[in-house]
Amino acid sequence: MSARNVWVVFAKELKDITRDRRTLIFMIALPLVAAPLLMVVMGKLLAFGVRKVTEEASRVAVIGGEHSPRLMALLEGLEEPMTFAAKAPPEFLAGLVDAPKEGDDPAAKAMAALGQGIDPAKAKILVLVPAPGDNEATRLAIRNRELDAAVVIGPGFDDGVVAETEAKITIHYDSSVDKSGAAQKKLSGFLDTYSKGVVRTRLPKHGLEPSILKPFAVERSSVASEEQEGRAMLARFLPYLLILMCLSGAVYPATDLGAGEKERGTLETLLVSPAERTELVMGKFFVVFLTSLVAAALNVVSLGMSISLGLLAELGREMPITVDPVGGLVSVALMLPVAAIFAAVLLSISIFAKSFKEAQAYFVPFNFVVIIPAFFSFIPGVELNVGFSLVPLVNVSLAIKEVLAGTYKWGCLALIMASTVVIAGACIAFCANWFKREEVLFRS
Repeated sequence: MSARNVWVVFAKELKDITRDRRTLIFMIALPLVAAPLLMVVMGKLLAFGVRKVTEEASRVAVIGGEHSPRLMALLEGLEEPMTFAAKAPPEFLAGLVDAPKEGDDPAAKAMAALGQGIDPAKAKILVLVPAPGDNEATRLAIRNRELDAAVVIGPGFDDGVVAETEAKITIHYDSSVDKSGAAQKKLSGFLDTYSKGVVRTRLPKHGLEPSILKPFAVERSSVASEEQEGRAMLARFLPYLLILMCLSGAVYPATDLGAGEKERGTLETLLVSPAERTELVMGKFFVVFLTSLVAAALNVVSLGMSISLGLLAELGREMPITVDPVGGLVSVALMLPVAAIFAAVLLSISIFAKSFKEAQAYFVPFNFVVIIPAFFSFIPGVELNVGFSLVPLVNVSLAIKEVLAGTYKWGCLALIMASTVVIAGACIAFCANWFKREEVLFRS
């Protein structure tokens, strides 16, 4: 095999690919613009949806309100959160984990206790609506989305509270509906706080101090710095992103250099050139291999710029995200044979296909074969070991996750590199032999 002929074929195919507008879109524009833009839009839409559901007043019905006029009055007070929070009853204030101090905003304290964590001037708690009937009619109304939730106050509720016996309240809601789930959280937050307050008001009657409810304080102190937390977060999704972007960067060039040649009728002209079949396929392979790596690299650069500019803040709390140089180099080294595997397999499929459309149909099941093992970086508790080191793609996903987080299992990494290189070599050899078969190149 002549290295010069391989280079000539490589240069020719690369020039043709870069002249194609669709290739530039898939290889450059899509990674640099579309991916971060999609994440920004998704983050803002997610934040908007959560805020809308939380701030919108929940439609709540009360059954058995006559069993507790006191609680009924408190629920009615939730219809005006600012007024209620400013004039919160002693039972409610006593239920706050941190009792309001001088200078505190009682409205903000009350809203925080209700589990909302948003501006009380904007948020709505609930709107009380008449109950449609008994329990079954109420549950049906919730299923039909005529109500968001319902509170059922058990008989003798106030008597049970005064007598310090168990009283019962039931919250009906639909866990499959976001608005209903938000209503349940609002009601649960309020009732839990009120319950704590009732307990605290009982203590003096028994000669007990409120501190008895909290025998000790627990302080949580993570030994990880914000930088380490950022690396851990990056280590979860970057392996998945790298593998998928490496695959997507190889799909279009591979399709064009195999099935595309057949559709254009230029494959026969290429086959009568002085270059051997192996030289032709290797030239094409290196083009697909290069575009795969370029697409993955551009996606990482684009993601890094988006994070540094704060464009992805909606997806989570901001924290410094850095990459250890050694971890970055190891990750790049691990991705090289992976890109070679994708290039060889996709080119083999494309050469087999009779048309551009047929090649794309064959690529769909291959995408699922890649997505599942790549997703292992997201699975909590799964760590790299000798067994996983021999599972294709799973090994690379877990290895990149661990090295980006600062863990280096050099024995496993060496085993992964060796096994992945062997698989890549086998795929390249298969692709070269596949290209030599007339029944593959000229399927009718």
